[in-house]
Order: sequence, then structure tokens, then C-alpha cells
Amino acid sequence: MPESTSLLVLPAEDLLEPAQRAAVDAFRARGGTVLPADPARVLPAARSLPLPAHLDAPPRVQSHWFRGPDGSLFIALSNAPAWVLDPGASAPPPVTGARLLLTDPSLPVHVHTGAELPPSGAVPTFQEGLVLEVGTQPAHRLHHSLFANSVRPCH
Repeated sequence: MPESTSLLVLPAEDLLEPAQRAAVDAFRARGGTVLPADPARVLPAARSLPLPAHLDAPPRVQSHWFRGPDGSLFIALSNAPAWVLDPGASAPPPVTGARLLLTDPSLPVHVHTGAELPPSGAVPTFQEGLVLEVGTQPAHRLHHSLFANSVRPCH
């Protein structure tokens, strides 16, 4: 794990192999923050981190947070992505009830379907995935096709 990493989201710490557990312990010892992927425990811990938003979503939703070149925050959401690897599996039910909780309610949030997130933070229902952009005005937003080449992971 790179030394610059400061946050590790860990879905099942109890299932780690001994070498993995030792790596996580070393990460904690150097001051890293480990968040379990249980929403009941993730949200309180995440609120202490210096991010402009926190996601409240069902456990099957994976989120990947990236910084754009202009400093905006991109949040890519995927709905139980492992189902695509199983040819016989059917798609999971749509994600409903997810919310983006902003530390600064004045920040604009854009959904890459062209919509704006309402003040309540309610994320639109989605089936496979969705991208949210926090902190830029519409005139300064990056074009969706640039997303994959324009962002870097948040550490």
C-alpha cells in the first residue's frame, strides 16, 4: 500500500489472511484510518474525515471517490458490481434511498445524467451505476467523456 494512502475501506476484516491482517495493523500503526464497510459504522467514522460529502447508501453499493483537475470531487457509484462476473446472475434490484450528506450544503452537486441533486441529498434511483460531481458550477463541469482520463483517486 502506498505511503500516501491515509484511508482504507475494509469490507470484511474478520476474513483477512494473517499477512493481510499484519499489513492492516502496520497501516493503522503509521496513523492510517481503517473504515469497515458496514454503513452503521462507516458513516460516523467518515464524518471525521476532511471530505466535503459522505455517502449513506445500502451496503451493496460501492463508491469510488476521485478528485478532478479543478478540485471537484467525483463519486462513482456501482450497484453490487460482482453480479456482472457471474453469467447466470440476474441484476440486483435498483438502488433507492441513497443520500449524499454534504458538510457544506452550499456546494453544488451534479448527477452525470444532467440532473442536479436536491437539497435533501437524495440520490436518484439507479440500476447499475451513477456518477456524482461535488463542488463545481455547471459552466465549469468536465464533460462526462473526460471523466476516466481526468481524475485521480482520493487518498
